Amino acid sequence: MDKTPDQKHADNIWGAVIMPVLAAWIAFHLVRHSTAPGWILYAVGVAAVLIAHGWFALRKKAPGVGGTAVPVLYALLGGLFWLTRT
Repeated sequence: MDKTPDQKHADNIWGAVIMPVLAAWIAFHLVRHSTAPGWILYAVGVAAVLIAHGWFALRKKAPGVGGTAVPVLYALLGGLFWLTRT
């Protein structure tokens, strides 16, 4: 199934937006004595999600499945980070 250029662009944006949460996960598990780097990376990722949604809204384009999946993933992982690190 071929994707349109808009769908490919949306996939690239959501792929880039998810990277800070991966970095936060690594920081939480490798830097055990301090959770600050992980929470900073997580906050950067939340800001990136908001910016991406704003970008799609300004251009009046559909954010696609990533527009729903990424915020849900961030909320789920944020809850898990909070439960395991507090």
